[in-house]
Amino acid sequence: MNTTSITNSETKLQTTGIPHEVIVAFFLSLAAERNLSAHTIRAYRRDAEAFNSWLNREEVNLIDVNHKHIRRYLSYLDRARYARSTISRHLSAIRAVFSWMERVGHISANPTKIISGPKKNRSLPRIVSQGDLNKALADDKLAADKLAADKLADDKLAADNKTLTNKKPLINNKSQADDIKHNAHPQTKEDKLASATKLRNHLLVELLYATGARISEMSRLSINDIQFAPAQLHLFGKGAKERIVPLHNLAIKCLSEYTSKARPVLLEAGATNEAIAATTDALFVSVRGKAMSADSLRVIFKKHMRDSGADPSVFPHAMRHTFATDLLEHGADLRSVQELLGHASLSSTQIYTHLSVSHLKDTHRRAHPRGANL
Repeated sequence: MNTTSITNSETKLQTTGIPHEVIVAFFLSLAAERNLSAHTIRAYRRDAEAFNSWLNREEVNLIDVNHKHIRRYLSYLDRARYARSTISRHLSAIRAVFSWMERVGHISANPTKIISGPKKNRSLPRIVSQGDLNKALADDKLAADKLAADKLADDKLAADNKTLTNKKPLINNKSQADDIKHNAHPQTKEDKLASATKLRNHLLVELLYATGARISEMSRLSINDIQFAPAQLHLFGKGAKERIVPLHNLAIKCLSEYTSKARPVLLEAGATNEAIAATTDALFVSVRGKAMSADSLRVIFKKHMRDSGADPSVFPHAMRHTFATDLLEHGADLRSVQELLGHASLSSTQIYTHLSVSHLKDTHRRAHPRGANL
């Protein structure tokens, strides 16, 4: 009697929830078929495994899962005071898992088809104020001038070395060239590196506002994605979808200064020795000469905002919101903004029309002589 009870208990524990190997197979197919980013896959997996843990605690077998169980789970998240957007994300992950299991034959019916997610609170995206934009995008001419002066001095040294004769020892010529370099603009390696990082940080903010790109898209940029002549940038968004975004003259100028003056300094600083410089195609490189991740770019964005006197609590994504809102407020059509942002659906872009209208109403209320009565 006791042996049978133990055996049944073990079997029940082994068969509750979604088998681990099924979840693993789902996420392998998700990565291969839908070409989602690693960040999205991690979020889906975390949410799917949280639901699976709940199924195990409730001792619910996979074949017995129905819409009532899923609603109970969503209620459980609501009682735990999860945000509606978070609950919706959990439901999206559960839907994806059950849709795949139905397609490959692990289950005969998908219980998520009749479930609707919680109604989201409609909140307008945060944008960067004009004052903070002006501070963050102020051209750092000092850093560029310092690097330019050093480059001129280096070019002078190289030119003088070429004109050396046997009667004029190299040591004397190098000493003279070093004097020219020192008098023109004395900069240590640390100074040059500081100037280069300032230009890099400024470029990041400039491009975020000029293109409306996501920070993850910035981290994937290579120097080959820049086209100076047509003044445009190739971006690779979610699902590796490619789009081309035009660049204005200020962004092109900043890109040119960074790629010609600052980026070589950063690559040189990352050299393993004096003869071999670090090599990477990444546009944004660290002081170690390595490609920068999205998280690293978020850090330098925050640093630039703080150093420039702008609001340091602003996130990089706010520049994307500001880009879209400013385009609409200055006459761009919604379809064009959708293309520039890389949105798959126009509904994702429509929130900016609400933001634009809100701004116009506020402006009208403040500027119109009778606006206070509205």
